[in-house]
Amino acid sequence: SIRRNPGAANAWYLTLMNDTSSTFVEVTRVAVTNSTSAAVTGFPRLFYLYRITTKTGGVNATFAILDTSSPGPTLARIKAAARPTSATTNGPPLSILTINPEEAGTGVPIQDLFNAVGEEPILLRGQQGIGIQQDGTAFTGLVSTMIAFRVRP
Repeated sequence: SIRRNPGAANAWYLTLMNDTSSTFVEVTRVAVTNSTSAAVTGFPRLFYLYRITTKTGGVNATFAILDTSSPGPTLARIKAAARPTSATTNGPPLSILTINPEEAGTGVPIQDLFNAVGEEPILLRGQQGIGIQQDGTAFTGLVSTMIAFRVRP
């Protein structure tokens, strides 16, 4: 997960790429939330979940491992990036979420862009990824994003 990034028009907040052809990545949850420190005058913002084929820039993200006894043999080839500068989308959005930043100093509880409870996970084969992008209008406040996934052979 990536926390507390300033909101920005057209920003990519978090991407996840499967860089290997010998492993599958199953995405089980993708979520977004925002927080503000004062009353905000704003409009609802759209967040999109896309399949992507490439991403450029950004800061390498580290993984929080839920099962510390798991060997995680392929995690080194799964790439996550915080605030990449761009990504190449593959098709229409998988999901769309609206968040209204106009709340006085509180923000919005975490909202799911995707949740595999009762559904199949999003499967990422080799050289496939997903990314969270905001719409093209400025956003006031901070945005936090999260992608939960598991790796299988």
